[in-house]
Amino acid sequence: MSLRNICEEISHLCIEDFSYIPEYITCALYLKAKLCSILKLRCVDVPVFTSSTMPFIENKDENFTRKFWKYLIKRYLNGQEVSKIKFFDNGYSKMYIALHVVKGPIYILRKHNIAVDKPDCIDECTLSTNTYKLYTYLEGEVESNYMRLNLVYLLKKLEDLGYTGFVDDLIELTLSILKLRKGDYQSITKILTLSNRILIQLKDFKEVISDVVFCNVSEIEKFVQPLRQVLKST
Repeated sequence: MSLRNICEEISHLCIEDFSYIPEYITCALYLKAKLCSILKLRCVDVPVFTSSTMPFIENKDENFTRKFWKYLIKRYLNGQEVSKIKFFDNGYSKMYIALHVVKGPIYILRKHNIAVDKPDCIDECTLSTNTYKLYTYLEGEVESNYMRLNLVYLLKKLEDLGYTGFVDDLIELTLSILKLRKGDYQSITKILTLSNRILIQLKDFKEVISDVVFCNVSEIEKFVQPLRQVLKST
């Protein structure tokens, strides 16, 4: 089954059960990055989705939309605008996935029903006001320095450069980890396989990783090793 079909199934599950919101966000991020690449948009700092541009569930009524965003903010952002998940710390560098929910105006590329920055209005756009917007970022702290990169833009650039398989593996790994958190222990084998494959592919980016976060791929491998041991013993 293709990732798009998997994401469509996840969207239907999310409609019935908001506990699938993390999987839905992961899929929406993947679909948005793909579309930005296909349409040759810049997508430098765009939301993953907005109240009116939610993949596969755009046509739900206002009551559903209100409940969705209320649950998202309360459950996954602790009632705040920002939530950060730390996934790497080697003593010198810390890396986070950050979720930001804000309310305000955004341009909608109507032909494709995606939220864009004004420079990407290559076709007819409308300005949607006072709408919820979910942004996802890769954030890092290196000693006293700070970096932030929009994840839609990051995945879109990887797609542009031909690393489609790498992007697919990252998304599948994230979905597999989320399945494991729900008690699906059959996903462990897939997590290990994808982790190994991603680490091999990361060697293509070793110079960038070293320059940006002051670590190398071997450090990442050491960081991941305890996780492998835990999974194998589960």
